[in-house]
Amino acid sequence: MTEKKRAAIYCKVRNASEWGADKSMAVQVARCTKWAEANNAFVVDTLTDSERPADEVLMEAIASGNYDLLVAAKEETYGRRESQLLQLAWFAEDRGVHLYEANSGTDLTSADNQHRLRVMGELVKTEAARTRTEIAELAEHGLVRVELDLPMALLEQLPDTVRQLDGGPVADVLRAVLDGMVTLDETDASLLH
Repeated sequence: MTEKKRAAIYCKVRNASEWGADKSMAVQVARCTKWAEANNAFVVDTLTDSERPADEVLMEAIASGNYDLLVAAKEETYGRRESQLLQLAWFAEDRGVHLYEANSGTDLTSADNQHRLRVMGELVKTEAARTRTEIAELAEHGLVRVELDLPMALLEQLPDTVRQLDGGPVADVLRAVLDGMVTLDETDASLLH
């Protein structure tokens, strides 16, 4: 009989108002515990990113040497960007820790999955570049107009938000606003001063 592996469950509550934080966490823990038991692992800890950034929590757990594997209910629980998932998978692989998704049983540290993440990351970059080009072309012909009704404090945070998003359609639109390809209506701009 092979030795059971030490597992940590990683949970994240994105929209606590939808079910309530307790129920959402309970569902994730139950799903991950069931997966661990079916895959020769025992749960020694449950981790969340409630007080610290997810990357920090995950990297610390992986580096600790306390776990043979981490399991989350869904892949996106570890992170939504392919580049972020790939970096995490490499970090875990270098330390002999596996990252699993309970829903499908996928090992995110496997060579096949790392290849998939690289390909998806390149597709996202290509699509982002195409979208930026389309927005720029439309803006040149006056066909793009974005109306913003945002408080100044939020507008001041846009550059940091764009950096954190690291790609995707929302980041593309925000970047277009910041680059001046899409501008505020003259009457709205006067409200910002």
